[in-house]
Amino acid sequence: MDVRKLSAAAVVAALAFVPAGALAAKPKPKAKKPSPRAKVYRAKLRPVGADALYTNVRFGRAQLVDGKKNNKVTIHVRHLTPGGTYLWHVHQATGPGDPCADPSIAGPPYAGWDWTKVDPFTANAAGNYNKTFKTRTFPISIAAGDTGFVYYVNVHFADGTVFACGKFKGSRKATPKFKKQQARKRRAAQRRRHGPRH
Repeated sequence: MDVRKLSAAAVVAALAFVPAGALAAKPKPKAKKPSPRAKVYRAKLRPVGADALYTNVRFGRAQLVDGKKNNKVTIHVRHLTPGGTYLWHVHQATGPGDPCADPSIAGPPYAGWDWTKVDPFTANAAGNYNKTFKTRTFPISIAAGDTGFVYYVNVHFADGTVFACGKFKGSRKATPKFKKQQARKRRAAQRRRHGPRH
């Protein structure tokens, strides 16, 4: 028998014992997802104050990641004056509601970050600004000043006038105080369903 034919027959026989799935192309690696222990909150930067009267442009977006050990906020701001000087901060509301729409519940810059490391900032030649800012001290404790209400981010002119603001969706869940409030609501709902105990 021809040796070449024998070799080809041996290869065919060997492949017969290989599972079909093993011959398929290897799947592409999946993109890494945030750790299940991390909480991710997102905000859209919309015009507020005088700017809101004549424009509905979206000034950008921000993302807040509350990790087990490390935390970070990433901000992307658009439609700025090229070379202009601005400031930005993460804040926390002092009461229920939307602090971007209700200045009476607006709070000071959140103490979890050292804002002198990013402020003031200068918009690039395209009028954009991108930054990721990390900290290990978020959220701060209630004793240190965390109010238990929603977090938000805003962008200021150099004189402090806020022109863009975004509420971090769902971010009240990041605070211990909010968790306690939710636990009390669940217990009250259970009592209503099952009635008073005798």
